[in-house]
Amino acid sequence: MEYYEIRFESCIKIVVKNKRKEIEVSEVKINKDYIYKEPEEWTERRNTIRKKQIPIENITSLIEDGANEREIQKILKSDLSFLSDYLQSPTDEYICLSELPIGDDIVDFVVLTSRSRMLVYLIEIKGANFFTAKSSHYKGMNSHIHDAVKQIGNHVKYIENNYELFRKYIHNIREQVICGSYKSNHLLGPKGYLDVDPNKDIKIETIVIGGKSKEDYCDSSERTKFESEHKYWLHVYSWESFLRRVDKIHGHYFK
Repeated sequence: MEYYEIRFESCIKIVVKNKRKEIEVSEVKINKDYIYKEPEEWTERRNTIRKKQIPIENITSLIEDGANEREIQKILKSDLSFLSDYLQSPTDEYICLSELPIGDDIVDFVVLTSRSRMLVYLIEIKGANFFTAKSSHYKGMNSHIHDAVKQIGNHVKYIENNYELFRKYIHNIREQVICGSYKSNHLLGPKGYLDVDPNKDIKIETIVIGGKSKEDYCDSSERTKFESEHKYWLHVYSWESFLRRVDKIHGHYFK
């Protein structure tokens, strides 16, 4: 059985076609005067977030000056939308957390997003006071990147060994954030919710950001090779590489 649409100026007719005949099954009238307007609370929350954003030029300057891990962590904790801007999907549906306990360890940042099946990004941050890839002929990643990946590996191992416990734990935090009872540092996206199913599995993806690029193409090749060596989803960015992915109007508020 097939169907097709017939579009008129004032309506759309949907016709079902089978082997013997065509049957008109529905007619949808078009309201030309309809203009979608999002809920005011979404707009207000988005404007509040944007007013507090740190201009991307400030972050870029910090990276160019070779800021250490603590300096970068401090600025990102004050503007959790920086990481969320790139990782959110769908737009405006996210939760960002900093320093989240996972077992006996703490992950630097977490971004929760997606629909139905929640996507959990675990993010480890390093400074910009070293080169991401080694500059020697041995190549490979800097020891700081290896340290961050080891931390990520510990988080992933804990989650794999305690999957159901962690799944309930992270959904419980999501619910606390949405209802306003979560006390630790966090940011709830403009829509104020995540349309995810607490009974479904979660998906884990991991990110390490650290160091500066010396030779962009060579560094990118080394990062890709390094990522492929790990069995879990891992993406490694230098700070320049990550900044290129962030919206260039970040931190510039427009009414």
